[in-house]
Amino acid sequence: KTNEVGFKYGDLCSVDFWKAILPETDIIFHLAALTSLRECESSPIKSIHANVTPTLAILEACKELDIHPILIFAGTATQVGVTPSLPVDETAPSHTVTIYDYHKQIAEQHIGMASRNNILTGITLRLGNVYGPGLHDNHKDRGIINKLVKQCLQGKNIKVYGDGQCMRDYIYINDVANAFVQAAIHANKLSGKYFYI
Repeated sequence: KTNEVGFKYGDLCSVDFWKAILPETDIIFHLAALTSLRECESSPIKSIHANVTPTLAILEACKELDIHPILIFAGTATQVGVTPSLPVDETAPSHTVTIYDYHKQIAEQHIGMASRNNILTGITLRLGNVYGPGLHDNHKDRGIINKLVKQCLQGKNIKVYGDGQCMRDYIYINDVANAFVQAAIHANKLSGKYFYI
């Protein structure tokens, strides 16, 4: 089409919204989500509305219009659950632990089924904890790397909880952006699959 990025505003859970924009859309980078574990656990309905319903609306609109875009979905590395060994790769079975993980898994499975049925070309990138400039979040349980860097730059002490042996996976925002672009470029080879980023 025109190789332009555009902005449209509307209800991501609405099939009609997607039907209005899909005819002029080649690639969807699906980043919309409710990522706060606290909010997802305290309100599973809010979580499913944010983390599953937009995907279902996209798929329904694609079927109704018989349009087949590329969809790159932001999953979560925590869909794998707690594993007995590291590092984790795509051969590890998924064992969701939280409502957030479970809802991401549901959306991913719908995308995989839609890819197998040629409704769209869908890929999930299961992201670790994303950090980097421009990521500002006022939730106390979000943005720990940015908060730690800020404390270091201000000469403040860093508090370590437990014995310091807890491990987390972090990925820089530029690497995430590159992964999404590469997934779109190679979408035909990657369709229906998921990858840990």
